Amino acid sequence: MEIFLLLLFLILLSGLFSGSEIALVSLSDAKVKALVDQKAKNSLTIQKLKKNPNRMLITILIGNNLVNISASVVATIWTTQTFGNQYLGYATGILTLFVLIFGEIFPKVIAQKFAVIFSQFVANILIFLQYLFYPVVLVLEYILHQTTKRLQVSDDGLTKITEAKAMIEIVKESGDIEENIEKIINNTFDFDTKCVSTIMTPKNQIVSINSNATVNQLKNMFIQTSRSRILVYEGNQDNIIGVISTKMFISSLDLNLEYVKDFKMESPIIIPQDYHVDDLLITFQELRQHIAVIKDSDNILGVVTMENILEEIVGEIFDETQKDRKFVYNLSNSCFMVRYDTTIDEIRKYLHNFEEDEQRFKSIENLFLEKTNNSFEINKKYFFDNYIITPVKIEYGRVIKFKICNIDK
Repeated sequence: MEIFLLLLFLILLSGLFSGSEIALVSLSDAKVKALVDQKAKNSLTIQKLKKNPNRMLITILIGNNLVNISASVVATIWTTQTFGNQYLGYATGILTLFVLIFGEIFPKVIAQKFAVIFSQFVANILIFLQYLFYPVVLVLEYILHQTTKRLQVSDDGLTKITEAKAMIEIVKESGDIEENIEKIINNTFDFDTKCVSTIMTPKNQIVSINSNATVNQLKNMFIQTSRSRILVYEGNQDNIIGVISTKMFISSLDLNLEYVKDFKMESPIIIPQDYHVDDLLITFQELRQHIAVIKDSDNILGVVTMENILEEIVGEIFDETQKDRKFVYNLSNSCFMVRYDTTIDEIRKYLHNFEEDEQRFKSIENLFLEKTNNSFEINKKYFFDNYIITPVKIEYGRVIKFKICNIDK
């Protein structure tokens, strides 16, 4: 009876080692760090095991194999004593089945489902066994290192960011994060490869003012454009000499300044078109500014603002000046007048087949400028698949109203 109980104990130990492998391997480094931060039970021991995964796995496999071999020996002795040698074959088959079910399948399924609890339970046991088997573990670890080194084993070429994106996709599918959060995280990951030229406001849409303009002209420009910052140029529009914000403008009203050039302006941030978005975000933070000018040699290509960067992360941002605006005006059954900042989704409410497969553009302005290569004439009709777009009103070098007509109607 004692031998039979010993056999059952060894099978349970086999399950413990099998489950340990699955539980500890399935815990990500981020999960382990979270456990440590929460001061969870045995979290530091788990972290210590995970720091050397090869040593951890070798310890588990040594323990599992010793237990399985011991179980085989005990089963042989118990069968011989109880039934005789003629039943050894049956005993081997039954033991294999028991080990497979109770020493492999069940423990691994349970350990995967309750990875944290299982890891907390076995952590101290495995640390103890690491010290107990230390000479053997050290030799096997050395052999493994030399073998993989000679085979020049390397990863499969996946970058850390690609792996992180895949992990986020899995978490989203499991329902642990919402789709909009997944988009924000993925958009942030793209920053280190995205250049500012891909998100800039092009030159023909820049709102700027001559340094010789009057303060009253500057005030009117702030009111009409609803901009919080306006670029100031001297001579020609490629020679940007500063930036004036609404806050700066209001705080200087008591000074009774006459011309724009009299203001104490922020120095413009000048960057090349291949400057990365993540680097620009850091520059904005360090200099505490919100707008940068993109130049190629002596020519301005466009500007990038903090809002442009935020929109790359979270999508289109509507400020308080936009919430009560009407973006689409019905002219007839097939024609509509739309503002420059009207989203494609908003237009589709009126023109259901409008750019059905197009998702790249945030607004009608972006779409139109892309399709016309930034070259167009006011009041000229531009024909596309099943509609006509006509730029009908321009202010400060920027088209602010478009007429869209459905050709099918």
